Amino acid sequence: MSGIIKISDSLNNSYQKLSSGKRINKAADDAAGLQIAEKTKSSINGYDVGANNMKTGNNLINTADSALDSMTGSLQRLRELAVAAQNTAIYGDDDIKAMQDEATQLLQGMDGVVDTATFNGKRLLDDNELNIQSSGNDSMKLNTYNSSVDSLGLSGLNIASNDALQKIDNAINSISDNRSALGAKSNALTYATDYNRGASQYLNEANSRIEDLDYAKEISEKKKSEALNEYSNLMQKKQLEQQENSTKRLLGL
Repeated sequence: MSGIIKISDSLNNSYQKLSSGKRINKAADDAAGLQIAEKTKSSINGYDVGANNMKTGNNLINTADSALDSMTGSLQRLRELAVAAQNTAIYGDDDIKAMQDEATQLLQGMDGVVDTATFNGKRLLDDNELNIQSSGNDSMKLNTYNSSVDSLGLSGLNIASNDALQKIDNAINSISDNRSALGAKSNALTYATDYNRGASQYLNEANSRIEDLDYAKEISEKKKSEALNEYSNLMQKKQLEQQENSTKRLLGL
């Protein structure tokens, strides 16, 4: 009877494996393999989440860079106004005042960009250090820098002053340095994202070799168990018939 139970269990196990497509469905199937597979899955999840984190980090960088690009446009216009304001041979006081009014509006607009440049509530043009978890215990730091008009040395700028051009050029260089730093970090995040995706793919392939079912082999095992099960049922039926016939003979039937 125990042999029949074992055959039935083997057949049920084959059905379970074939329906799930997995060689390991419970610890009894392969205890060591299950432990390795679970550790591998943890690593895969870490790489996948890390890749998503870094992609989001790049989205943040792109948002900050777009804001800085807008400010660069304003600074270039300020520089044009400052160059024009130096040309007193052509422009009079009223002209220079109109230029100063435009410059004041541009500076206010730049501070407006600083106030509104955010990503999920994080201010992007202030001094901040943001952490981007790449995978497991690894992380990358992303620094953002204060880009307000005051921090750029342009507060109260008089575009007709002798040092106006120098102040504006310094501000342009400062913004350019910030954008260059963000670009370098963006490239690093892209490389790290590609690495995570590749590592996840290779680990998935390795995990498949541990967990995934060899269908041809399992179907062969199933057919063998089915044949043994059919034979055992036939033999059991024959044994019951023999016992029934023996009982009838004893009873004279």
